[in-house]
Amino acid sequence: MFESWWIDSVKNMLLNNSVYILIAVSALLLSFLGAMANVETKISANNNKKLVCYYFASGLLQVTEIDPFLCTHLIFAFAMFKHGKLTEVSPSDIKLFGQMANLKLKNPALKVMLSVQNGFSELVNSDDATIKKFYNQAIHYLREYRFDGIDLDWEFPRANEKEKYSRFLKGFRDAIINHSQNSLRPQLLLTAALPNNVRKLQNYDIDTLNSTLDFATVMAYDFHMFIKNADITTGFNSPLFPPANEKKIYSTVGLMDYYLNTGFSSSKLLVGLPTYGRTWKLKTAENHGVHAPAVNKGDPGPVIHRRGVFTYPEVCSALKNGSHYVWDSEAEVPYLYNDLLWCSFEDPESAANKAKYFLQKCGGVGVWTITFDDAEGKYSNDSQKFPIITAVKKVLMGADNKDSSPVSQPVL
Repeated sequence: MFESWWIDSVKNMLLNNSVYILIAVSALLLSFLGAMANVETKISANNNKKLVCYYFASGLLQVTEIDPFLCTHLIFAFAMFKHGKLTEVSPSDIKLFGQMANLKLKNPALKVMLSVQNGFSELVNSDDATIKKFYNQAIHYLREYRFDGIDLDWEFPRANEKEKYSRFLKGFRDAIINHSQNSLRPQLLLTAALPNNVRKLQNYDIDTLNSTLDFATVMAYDFHMFIKNADITTGFNSPLFPPANEKKIYSTVGLMDYYLNTGFSSSKLLVGLPTYGRTWKLKTAENHGVHAPAVNKGDPGPVIHRRGVFTYPEVCSALKNGSHYVWDSEAEVPYLYNDLLWCSFEDPESAANKAKYFLQKCGGVGVWTITFDDAEGKYSNDSQKFPIITAVKKVLMGADNKDSSPVSQPVL
Protein backbone atom coordinates (compact mmCIF):
# COMPACT_ATOMS: atom_id res chain seq x y z
CA MET A 1 0.00 0.00 0.00
CA PHE A 2 1.18 3.52 -0.71
CA GLU A 3 1.63 5.85 2.27
CA SER A 4 -0.85 8.77 2.61
CA TRP A 5 1.93 11.36 2.44
CA TRP A 6 2.63 10.25 -1.11
CA ILE A 7 -0.93 11.15 -2.06
CA ASP A 8 -0.77 14.57 -0.36
CA SER A 9 2.55 15.33 -2.04
CA VAL A 10 1.17 14.50 -5.44
CA LYS A 11 -1.85 16.77 -4.91
CA ASN A 12 0.37 19.72 -3.99
CA MET A 13 2.68 19.18 -6.93
CA LEU A 14 -0.22 19.02 -9.35
CA LEU A 15 -1.48 22.35 -8.04
CA ASN A 16 1.87 24.13 -8.22
CA ASN A 17 3.59 23.30 -11.46
CA SER A 18 3.23 20.84 -14.32
CA VAL A 19 6.93 19.98 -14.05
CA TYR A 20 6.18 18.32 -10.77
CA ILE A 21 3.69 16.10 -12.49
CA LEU A 22 6.50 14.23 -14.18
CA ILE A 23 8.47 14.05 -10.95
CA ALA A 24 5.49 12.73 -9.01
CA VAL A 25 4.58 10.19 -11.62
CA SER A 26 8.18 9.02 -11.84
CA ALA A 27 8.43 8.67 -8.08
CA LEU A 28 5.18 6.77 -7.89
CA LEU A 29 6.27 4.50 -10.70
CA LEU A 30 9.57 3.74 -9.00
CA SER A 31 7.78 3.02 -5.75
CA PHE A 32 5.35 0.72 -7.53
CA LEU A 33 8.12 -1.15 -9.30
CA GLY A 34 9.97 -1.50 -6.03
CA ALA A 35 6.90 -2.95 -4.38
CA MET A 36 6.44 -5.36 -7.26
CA ALA A 37 10.05 -6.45 -7.00
CA ASN A 38 9.53 -7.27 -3.33
CA VAL A 39 6.70 -9.68 -4.02
CA GLU A 40 7.99 -13.11 -3.05
CA THR A 41 7.39 -16.41 -4.72
CA LYS A 42 8.61 -17.92 -1.45
CA ILE A 43 11.79 -19.09 -3.19
CA SER A 44 14.94 -17.52 -1.79
CA ALA A 45 15.97 -14.43 -3.72
CA ASN A 46 19.57 -15.23 -2.90
CA ASN A 47 19.83 -18.37 -5.00
CA ASN A 48 17.48 -17.54 -7.90
CA LYS A 49 16.57 -21.20 -8.21
CA LYS A 50 13.61 -22.01 -10.41
CA LEU A 51 10.77 -24.33 -9.50
CA VAL A 52 9.00 -24.89 -12.80
CA CYS A 53 5.68 -26.73 -12.62
CA TYR A 54 3.92 -28.07 -15.68
CA TYR A 55 0.13 -27.99 -15.50
CA PHE A 56 -1.44 -30.82 -17.47
CA ALA A 57 -4.96 -29.77 -18.43
CA SER A 58 -6.80 -33.02 -17.78
CA GLY A 59 -9.63 -32.05 -15.46
CA LEU A 60 -7.96 -33.61 -12.40
CA LEU A 61 -6.83 -30.25 -11.06
CA GLN A 62 -8.55 -26.93 -11.61
CA VAL A 63 -6.33 -23.93 -12.29
CA THR A 64 -8.12 -22.06 -9.52
CA GLU A 65 -6.93 -24.71 -7.03
CA ILE A 66 -3.26 -23.93 -7.67
CA ASP A 67 -1.34 -21.99 -5.04
CA PRO A 68 0.17 -19.08 -7.03
CA PHE A 69 3.12 -18.97 -4.63
CA LEU A 70 4.05 -22.65 -4.93
CA CYS A 71 6.16 -22.48 -8.10
CA THR A 72 8.26 -19.77 -9.71
CA HIS A 73 7.02 -20.72 -13.19
CA LEU A 74 3.76 -22.39 -14.16
CA ILE A 75 3.57 -23.90 -17.64
CA PHE A 76 0.30 -24.84 -19.34
CA ALA A 77 0.52 -28.16 -21.23
CA PHE A 78 -0.21 -28.19 -24.08
CA ALA A 79 -0.80 -25.98 -27.10
CA MET A 80 0.22 -26.92 -30.63
CA PHE A 81 1.58 -25.65 -33.93
CA LYS A 82 -0.93 -26.04 -36.74
CA HIS A 83 -0.78 -24.67 -40.28
CA GLY A 84 2.08 -22.37 -39.35
CA LYS A 85 0.40 -20.92 -36.27
CA LEU A 86 0.49 -21.29 -32.51
CA THR A 87 -2.97 -22.33 -31.34
CA GLU A 88 -4.85 -23.99 -28.52
CA VAL A 89 -5.65 -27.70 -28.64
CA SER A 90 -9.25 -27.16 -27.55
CA PRO A 91 -11.44 -24.01 -27.50
CA SER A 92 -12.06 -24.70 -23.80
CA ASP A 93 -8.36 -24.08 -23.13
CA ILE A 94 -8.87 -20.35 -23.68
CA LYS A 95 -10.78 -20.07 -20.41
CA LEU A 96 -7.98 -21.92 -18.62
CA PHE A 97 -5.43 -19.52 -20.14
CA GLY A 98 -7.27 -16.64 -18.51
CA GLN A 99 -7.50 -18.40 -15.16
CA MET A 100 -3.80 -19.14 -15.21
CA ALA A 101 -2.86 -15.57 -16.10
CA ASN A 102 -5.09 -14.35 -13.27
CA LEU A 103 -2.88 -16.18 -10.77
CA LYS A 104 -0.38 -13.38 -11.40
CA LEU A 105 -2.84 -10.94 -9.83
CA LYS A 106 -2.15 -12.68 -6.52
CA ASN A 107 1.56 -13.19 -7.18
CA PRO A 108 2.95 -10.78 -9.79
CA ALA A 109 6.34 -12.51 -9.57
CA LEU A 110 4.88 -15.73 -10.95
CA LYS A 111 5.78 -16.47 -14.58
CA VAL A 112 3.07 -18.19 -16.62
CA MET A 113 4.05 -19.94 -19.83
CA LEU A 114 2.59 -22.06 -22.63
CA SER A 115 4.12 -25.39 -23.67
CA VAL A 116 3.85 -26.78 -27.20
CA GLN A 117 4.26 -30.46 -28.02
CA ASN A 118 2.86 -31.14 -31.50
CA GLY A 119 3.36 -29.71 -34.98
CA PHE A 120 7.09 -29.00 -34.85
CA SER A 121 8.17 -31.00 -37.85
CA GLU A 122 5.74 -29.31 -40.22
CA LEU A 123 6.71 -25.87 -38.95
CA VAL A 124 10.51 -26.11 -38.96
CA ASN A 125 10.43 -27.64 -42.44
CA SER A 126 8.40 -24.71 -43.78
CA ASP A 127 9.84 -21.95 -45.95
CA ASP A 128 11.42 -18.86 -44.40
CA ALA A 129 8.42 -16.63 -45.09
CA THR A 130 6.06 -19.00 -43.27
CA ILE A 131 8.37 -19.27 -40.27
CA LYS A 132 8.86 -15.51 -40.06
CA LYS A 133 5.10 -15.02 -40.16
CA PHE A 134 4.78 -17.62 -37.41
CA TYR A 135 7.15 -15.71 -35.11
CA ASN A 136 4.96 -12.62 -35.25
CA GLN A 137 1.73 -14.58 -34.82
CA ALA A 138 3.09 -16.60 -31.88
CA ILE A 139 4.35 -13.53 -30.04
CA HIS A 140 1.00 -11.80 -30.54
CA TYR A 141 -0.82 -14.93 -29.32
CA LEU A 142 1.30 -15.15 -26.16
CA ARG A 143 0.75 -11.48 -25.39
CA GLU A 144 -2.98 -11.71 -26.07
CA TYR A 145 -3.41 -14.41 -23.45
CA ARG A 146 -0.95 -12.83 -20.99
CA PHE A 147 1.68 -15.54 -21.13
CA ASP A 148 5.26 -14.68 -20.14
CA GLY A 149 6.85 -17.10 -22.58
CA ILE A 150 6.73 -20.32 -24.55
CA ASP A 151 8.13 -23.77 -23.77
CA LEU A 152 9.09 -26.09 -26.63
CA ASP A 153 8.51 -29.79 -25.93
CA TRP A 154 9.40 -31.37 -29.25
CA GLU A 155 9.60 -35.15 -28.80
CA PHE A 156 11.83 -35.38 -30.80
CA PRO A 157 13.73 -33.86 -33.76
CA ARG A 158 15.16 -36.25 -36.34
CA ALA A 159 18.80 -36.09 -37.38
CA ASN A 160 17.95 -34.25 -40.61
CA GLU A 161 16.04 -31.60 -38.61
CA LYS A 162 18.89 -30.62 -36.29
CA GLU A 163 20.10 -27.67 -38.36
CA LYS A 164 16.56 -26.55 -39.19
CA TYR A 165 15.58 -26.54 -35.52
CA SER A 166 18.68 -24.50 -34.69
CA ARG A 167 17.73 -21.90 -37.30
CA PHE A 168 14.18 -21.89 -35.96
CA LEU A 169 15.38 -21.23 -32.39
CA LYS A 170 17.76 -18.48 -33.44
CA GLY A 171 15.07 -16.78 -35.48
CA PHE A 172 12.57 -17.07 -32.65
CA ARG A 173 15.01 -15.54 -30.17
CA ASP A 174 15.74 -12.65 -32.55
CA ALA A 175 12.02 -12.05 -33.04
CA ILE A 176 11.47 -12.00 -29.28
CA ILE A 177 14.29 -9.48 -28.81
CA ASN A 178 13.00 -7.25 -31.61
CA HIS A 179 9.47 -7.34 -30.22
CA SER A 180 10.73 -6.39 -26.77
CA GLN A 181 12.72 -3.46 -28.11
CA ASN A 182 9.87 -2.19 -30.27
CA SER A 183 7.16 -2.63 -27.66
CA LEU A 184 9.27 -1.60 -24.65
CA ARG A 185 8.03 -4.70 -22.87
CA PRO A 186 10.07 -7.42 -21.14
CA GLN A 187 11.33 -10.21 -23.36
CA LEU A 188 9.17 -13.29 -23.54
CA LEU A 189 10.84 -16.40 -22.13
CA LEU A 190 11.93 -19.12 -24.55
CA THR A 191 12.47 -22.51 -22.91
CA ALA A 192 12.45 -26.21 -23.79
CA ALA A 193 12.03 -29.72 -22.44
CA LEU A 194 14.93 -32.00 -23.39
CA PRO A 195 15.17 -35.81 -23.73
CA ASN A 196 16.27 -38.45 -21.25
CA ASN A 197 17.93 -40.32 -24.11
CA VAL A 198 21.44 -39.23 -25.06
CA ARG A 199 21.05 -40.61 -28.58
CA LYS A 200 18.10 -38.30 -29.13
CA LEU A 201 20.10 -35.42 -27.68
CA GLN A 202 22.52 -35.77 -30.60
CA ASN A 203 19.81 -34.21 -32.78
CA TYR A 204 20.03 -30.93 -30.84
CA ASP A 205 22.80 -28.36 -31.21
CA ILE A 206 23.94 -27.64 -27.66
CA ASP A 207 25.51 -24.28 -28.50
CA THR A 208 22.24 -23.11 -30.04
CA LEU A 209 20.24 -24.29 -27.04
CA ASN A 210 22.64 -22.47 -24.74
CA SER A 211 22.48 -19.20 -26.64
CA THR A 212 18.74 -19.09 -27.36
CA LEU A 213 16.99 -20.65 -24.36
CA ASP A 214 16.38 -19.03 -21.00
CA PHE A 215 16.33 -22.46 -19.36
CA ALA A 216 15.64 -26.10 -20.20
CA THR A 217 14.08 -28.94 -18.23
CA VAL A 218 15.82 -32.29 -18.63
CA MET A 219 13.14 -34.98 -18.58
CA ALA A 220 14.92 -37.23 -16.08
CA TYR A 221 12.12 -39.76 -15.86
CA ASP A 222 10.64 -42.62 -17.89
CA PHE A 223 13.96 -44.45 -17.69
CA HIS A 224 11.89 -47.60 -17.33
CA MET A 225 8.32 -48.46 -18.28
CA PHE A 226 6.73 -51.63 -19.54
CA ILE A 227 7.27 -51.96 -23.28
CA LYS A 228 6.18 -55.23 -24.85
CA ASN A 229 9.08 -57.22 -26.31
CA ALA A 230 11.52 -54.54 -25.15
CA ASP A 231 11.38 -53.55 -21.47
CA ILE A 232 9.55 -56.39 -19.70
CA THR A 233 11.07 -56.29 -16.22
CA THR A 234 10.37 -53.87 -13.41
CA GLY A 235 12.64 -50.85 -13.06
CA PHE A 236 12.80 -47.36 -11.64
CA ASN A 237 10.97 -44.55 -13.37
CA SER A 238 13.37 -41.89 -12.09
CA PRO A 239 16.20 -43.18 -9.86
CA LEU A 240 18.58 -40.64 -8.40
CA PHE A 241 21.46 -43.12 -8.69
CA PRO A 242 21.64 -46.24 -10.88
CA PRO A 243 20.65 -49.48 -9.15
CA ALA A 244 22.82 -52.56 -9.37
CA ASN A 245 23.51 -53.89 -12.87
CA GLU A 246 22.34 -50.74 -14.63
CA LYS A 247 24.33 -48.11 -16.49
CA LYS A 248 24.75 -44.72 -14.84
CA ILE A 249 23.19 -42.94 -17.81
CA TYR A 250 19.83 -44.52 -16.87
CA SER A 251 19.65 -42.43 -13.70
CA THR A 252 19.05 -38.80 -12.87
CA VAL A 253 22.66 -38.27 -11.78
CA GLY A 254 24.06 -39.94 -14.88
CA LEU A 255 21.81 -38.03 -17.26
CA MET A 256 22.41 -34.63 -15.65
CA ASP A 257 26.17 -35.23 -15.57
CA TYR A 258 26.05 -36.00 -19.28
CA TYR A 259 24.24 -32.74 -20.02
CA LEU A 260 26.62 -30.74 -17.87
CA ASN A 261 29.62 -32.30 -19.60
CA THR A 262 28.34 -31.09 -22.97
CA GLY A 263 29.06 -27.54 -21.89
CA PHE A 264 25.41 -26.65 -21.33
CA SER A 265 25.20 -23.76 -18.89
CA SER A 266 24.48 -25.25 -15.48
CA SER A 267 22.35 -22.28 -14.43
CA LYS A 268 20.03 -22.93 -17.39
CA LEU A 269 19.59 -26.66 -16.75
CA LEU A 270 16.71 -27.83 -14.57
CA VAL A 271 16.50 -31.39 -13.30
CA GLY A 272 13.20 -32.95 -14.26
CA LEU A 273 11.21 -34.72 -11.58
CA PRO A 274 7.97 -36.75 -11.85
CA THR A 275 4.98 -36.71 -9.52
CA TYR A 276 3.67 -39.92 -11.06
CA GLY A 277 4.68 -43.56 -10.88
CA ARG A 278 5.13 -46.26 -13.50
CA THR A 279 3.35 -49.55 -12.87
CA TRP A 280 3.85 -53.16 -13.96
CA LYS A 281 1.82 -56.35 -13.72
CA LEU A 282 4.17 -58.94 -12.31
CA LYS A 283 4.54 -62.42 -13.76
CA THR A 284 4.38 -63.92 -10.28
CA ALA A 285 3.56 -62.37 -6.92
CA GLU A 286 6.55 -64.12 -5.31
CA ASN A 287 9.12 -62.31 -7.45
CA HIS A 288 8.52 -58.65 -6.64
CA GLY A 289 11.94 -56.99 -6.56
CA VAL A 290 13.69 -54.64 -8.97
CA HIS A 291 14.13 -56.28 -12.40
CA ALA A 292 11.38 -58.81 -11.66
CA PRO A 293 9.67 -60.29 -14.75
CA ALA A 294 6.44 -58.57 -15.79
CA VAL A 295 3.74 -59.44 -18.29
CA ASN A 296 2.07 -56.08 -18.86
CA LYS A 297 1.55 -52.55 -17.67
CA GLY A 298 -0.10 -52.30 -14.28
CA ASP A 299 -3.88 -52.22 -14.06
CA PRO A 300 -5.55 -48.78 -14.09
CA GLY A 301 -5.80 -46.84 -10.84
CA PRO A 302 -8.92 -45.17 -9.42
CA VAL A 303 -8.01 -41.59 -10.43
CA ILE A 304 -6.86 -41.43 -14.05
CA HIS A 305 -7.85 -44.99 -14.97
CA ARG A 306 -4.78 -45.47 -17.12
CA ARG A 307 -2.66 -48.59 -17.48
CA GLY A 308 0.96 -48.28 -16.48
CA VAL A 309 0.66 -44.96 -14.61
CA PHE A 310 -0.23 -43.95 -11.04
CA THR A 311 -0.70 -40.38 -9.89
CA TYR A 312 0.72 -39.70 -6.42
CA PRO A 313 -2.77 -39.98 -4.85
CA GLU A 314 -3.11 -43.39 -6.54
CA VAL A 315 0.27 -44.40 -5.10
CA CYS A 316 -0.82 -43.32 -1.64
CA SER A 317 -4.16 -45.07 -2.00
CA ALA A 318 -2.37 -48.30 -2.91
CA LEU A 319 -0.12 -47.97 0.14
CA LYS A 320 -3.09 -47.30 2.37
CA ASN A 321 -4.79 -50.42 1.04
CA GLY A 322 -2.07 -52.90 1.86
CA SER A 323 0.74 -52.41 -0.66
CA HIS A 324 4.26 -52.86 0.68
CA TYR A 325 6.55 -49.80 0.67
CA VAL A 326 10.23 -50.42 -0.13
CA TRP A 327 12.99 -47.81 -0.06
CA ASP A 328 15.86 -48.68 -2.39
CA SER A 329 19.05 -47.41 -0.76
CA GLU A 330 21.05 -47.63 -3.99
CA ALA A 331 18.69 -45.72 -6.27
CA GLU A 332 17.36 -43.54 -3.41
CA VAL A 333 13.78 -43.86 -4.56
CA PRO A 334 10.88 -46.01 -3.35
CA TYR A 335 8.73 -48.66 -4.94
CA LEU A 336 5.68 -50.61 -3.84
CA TYR A 337 4.28 -54.05 -4.55
CA ASN A 338 1.07 -55.90 -3.78
CA ASP A 339 0.19 -59.25 -5.30
CA LEU A 340 0.83 -58.68 -9.05
CA LEU A 341 1.11 -54.88 -8.79
CA TRP A 342 4.55 -53.22 -8.87
CA CYS A 343 5.05 -49.46 -8.98
CA SER A 344 8.12 -47.21 -9.08
CA PHE A 345 7.27 -43.73 -7.85
CA GLU A 346 8.50 -40.44 -6.42
CA ASP A 347 7.59 -39.35 -2.91
CA PRO A 348 8.42 -36.23 -0.88
CA GLU A 349 11.59 -37.79 0.57
CA SER A 350 13.05 -38.88 -2.77
CA ALA A 351 12.07 -35.57 -4.38
CA ALA A 352 13.76 -33.59 -1.61
CA ASN A 353 16.90 -35.74 -1.94
CA LYS A 354 17.11 -34.96 -5.65
CA ALA A 355 16.65 -31.25 -5.05
CA LYS A 356 19.39 -31.28 -2.41
CA TYR A 357 21.80 -33.20 -4.62
CA PHE A 358 21.41 -30.80 -7.53
CA LEU A 359 20.97 -27.59 -5.53
CA GLN A 360 24.47 -26.33 -6.35
CA LYS A 361 24.78 -28.14 -9.67
CA CYS A 362 21.98 -26.66 -11.78
CA GLY A 363 19.40 -23.92 -12.01
CA GLY A 364 16.49 -25.60 -10.27
CA VAL A 365 13.82 -28.23 -10.72
CA GLY A 366 11.17 -28.84 -13.37
CA VAL A 367 8.16 -30.91 -12.28
CA TRP A 368 5.91 -33.04 -14.46
CA THR A 369 3.27 -32.48 -13.34
CA ILE A 370 1.57 -30.42 -10.65
CA THR A 371 -1.64 -32.12 -11.79
CA PHE A 372 -0.51 -35.53 -10.50
CA ASP A 373 0.61 -34.36 -7.03
CA ASP A 374 -1.73 -34.61 -4.03
CA ALA A 375 -3.47 -31.25 -4.47
CA GLU A 376 -5.77 -31.72 -1.47
CA GLY A 377 -3.15 -32.95 0.96
CA LYS A 378 -5.42 -35.92 1.54
CA TYR A 379 -2.62 -38.46 1.88
CA SER A 380 -0.01 -36.53 3.91
CA ASN A 381 0.41 -36.99 7.65
CA ASP A 382 0.24 -33.22 8.09
CA SER A 383 -2.39 -32.61 5.36
CA GLN A 384 0.24 -30.81 3.28
CA LYS A 385 -1.14 -29.87 -0.13
CA PHE A 386 1.12 -30.70 -3.09
CA PRO A 387 3.53 -32.61 -0.80
CA ILE A 388 6.07 -33.61 -3.47
CA ILE A 389 6.42 -30.11 -4.91
CA THR A 390 6.40 -28.58 -1.43
CA ALA A 391 9.27 -30.85 -0.38
CA VAL A 392 11.29 -29.60 -3.36
CA LYS A 393 10.34 -26.02 -2.62
CA LYS A 394 11.63 -26.29 0.96
CA VAL A 395 15.02 -27.32 -0.36
CA LEU A 396 15.16 -24.51 -2.93
CA MET A 397 14.16 -22.04 -0.22
CA GLY A 398 16.99 -23.27 1.95
CA ALA A 399 14.61 -24.35 4.70
CA ASP A 400 15.27 -28.07 4.37
CA ASN A 401 18.95 -28.22 3.49
CA LYS A 402 20.10 -29.08 7.01
CA ASP A 403 17.48 -31.75 7.64
CA SER A 404 15.87 -29.33 10.07
CA SER A 405 12.30 -30.27 9.18
CA PRO A 406 10.84 -33.56 8.01
CA VAL A 407 9.15 -33.79 4.63
CA SER A 408 5.52 -34.86 4.41
CA GLN A 409 5.21 -38.62 4.27
CA PRO A 410 2.26 -40.56 2.89
CA VAL A 411 -0.30 -42.00 5.24
CA LEU A 412 0.34 -45.76 5.28
